[in-house]
Parts: sequence; structure tokens; C-alpha cells
Amino acid sequence: MARRLPLLHRVLSQPDSARDLDGADWSRLVRQARTNGLLGQVLNLLAECRNLDTAPDAVKRLLSAERHLADHRKRALLWEADELRRTLAPLGVEPVLIKGGAYIAEGMPHAHFRHFGDIDVLVPPEVLAAVEKRLLTAGWAMSNRDPYDQYYYRTWMHELPPLRHIKRGTHLDLHHTITPRTSRYATYPEKLFAQARQATSHASLSVLSTEDQFLHGAAHLFSEGEAGNALRDLFDLRALLRHIDDLAVLRDRAEELRLQSPLALALRHIERNFPDPSVSKLADAAGRWAHGAQRLDVLYDRVFVIGCERAETGNPSLGKATEFVLNCRGHWLRMPVALLARHLTRKALKQLFSREPSTETVRN
Repeated sequence: MARRLPLLHRVLSQPDSARDLDGADWSRLVRQARTNGLLGQVLNLLAECRNLDTAPDAVKRLLSAERHLADHRKRALLWEADELRRTLAPLGVEPVLIKGGAYIAEGMPHAHFRHFGDIDVLVPPEVLAAVEKRLLTAGWAMSNRDPYDQYYYRTWMHELPPLRHIKRGTHLDLHHTITPRTSRYATYPEKLFAQARQATSHASLSVLSTEDQFLHGAAHLFSEGEAGNALRDLFDLRALLRHIDDLAVLRDRAEELRLQSPLALALRHIERNFPDPSVSKLADAAGRWAHGAQRLDVLYDRVFVIGCERAETGNPSLGKATEFVLNCRGHWLRMPVALLARHLTRKALKQLFSREPSTETVRN
């Protein structure tokens, strides 16, 4: 029997269904979209399809507000990206924008309304120390100075501890690859840089290839153990997929980077949450590339609807058990068992005997 998807999922898959919404439905749609960080994207999609005409005036005013906010966020992010490029230019290093910043630099419509907690960039591992030193002299500072957390990031992870600009308050995640060094999805940074290119809409900025952007998003979504932005990130992947002309290229690239499993999971759950006959064929093919993706349906079918259920009930604790399982899976994928046991024991003892609250970020 087919899953009954929340209203938000149905409207994103079939925008014309919004024509039949009544006032209560519109309120429900706005709540679900806002909780999942997709309010601007949903309202703009409906406006472009002329399916916002029957919406209450309050909903139309929301779109106007979202457009103003989106314009401001876009200008701020591109300015920060340009400033970062100028800061690193004396080193001869061209930072590569990843995640939401890359989508903006590419001019992808779905990204215009995206919220940004930080800016994420990728630099080659061999210049990481020089880049860090340059940034620290240019007004950036470590937001986490805990000695063990510093060791954790620098020894095992794919990025440095988060940086924060002392004047602007901007947050920066400086990556040297896209998956943790100890991850089961550990990949090859040199292959990512080999296919990096100029951004479509901002030639002064660099991004990964579209296929690598998709695979990075898939690896992040299906290994990090975070549920908060899961549906938004899946929506990003669905939008990216429309910019990939040849699935065979994506499949081959996933094999080259050892990311077949995240690719299979991404295609499967794009189809399950945003039903589309064209994606169904891709999902079926992906199942042959990475066997066993369907075994995680029980977990991820819950993950991608938690936000909507919380919006309906007003209960922020709803889905906590699912989030716990997801977090456990994320830790299991991030490190070998012996190393993970040592790490978690160390963190538990630190938190037990420390008088200070833990400064650990969600990635730890």
C-alpha cells in the first residue's frame, strides 16, 4: 500500500493540487513548510505555477517577505564568498564553495530561498595549514577551543573546527574533503578538485561539478545522522538531479568516489517523498548498484516526515527515538567500531566530570 505523504510533500510533487486547498489547508501547508525550512521555496513554486492565486492574502504577503529576506541572504553570502576568495588569493588558493553556497553561486532557483547558518568551502588538504593561518590573521577565530575537540576534528574529520569572524559574526566551515577520513564513505579529495569548475552565475567563484555536488549532498544527508534539515536537503537533491543530463555519468562518478550507497539512498527517497515516474526508473536502477538500500526505508520514511508531524502537533519531542537511531547510524558510519567506542567513552567521561557545558557541535 502506498504511503500517505504529508501535505507539504504532495504540494511539492504536484503544485496543481494547491488549487483545491482551503484556508485550513493553507495554514497547515505554511506550518509544515516553515518547520522544514522550505517556506520560500514552496510559495515561490506555487506562484510560478500560478497556483498561489487562490491563496489567502496573508499567504501572498508571506511570499513577498520571503523574497526580501532571500535577496538579503544571497547578497550577504556572495559578498562573504568573494571576501574569502580575496583573502586567500595571496596564497594562490581558490576556495571551492560547497553545499548551499554552491547552489547560490550556480544560480539554481531552488537555492534562492535557502537559509544559511554558515558558509562552507573546500580547499586542498596540502594547503589547509596555510589557509588556516591566513584566515586567523584575517579576523577569523576558532569557535571551539576544547583540546579534545580540536584533536577530534584534525585527526579524523573532513573539516577544521568551525570558524567565526570576530567582527562580522559569520560562521565558516573549512573542509579539506567531503566525508570524514575514517568514514565508510571516505573518498578522494584530489578527484573532487580535478573536476571543480567556475560557477555558472558567478565566474569568480569555484564549485564542484554538478555530479559531485549531488554526491556530496547525498553522502551528507545519509551519513551525518541529522534530521533537522533532512527534508530540505532531500529537496535540494531533487533539484540538483534536474541539472544532471546523464545518469550513467552520475553512476560512474559514484563508483569512482565510492559513494554508490548514498547515491542509491538519495534516488530511492527522492522518489518515495516526491513521487515522479521519471525518478522511479532511476531509483530502480540505483537499487541494482547498491543492494540493500530498501532496508533503511523504515528509518528514513520517518525521518523525512518528522518536521511535518511536529508542525501539526506542536510537539518538539515527537520523533526523538527516530533521531536517536539516526544519530547512532551516523556515528557507526563515521568511525570504525573500536575508534568510535574510544571516542564516545572519552566524550561521556568529559561531560560527566566537566563543570562546563559541552561545547561539542552536532558533527561530533
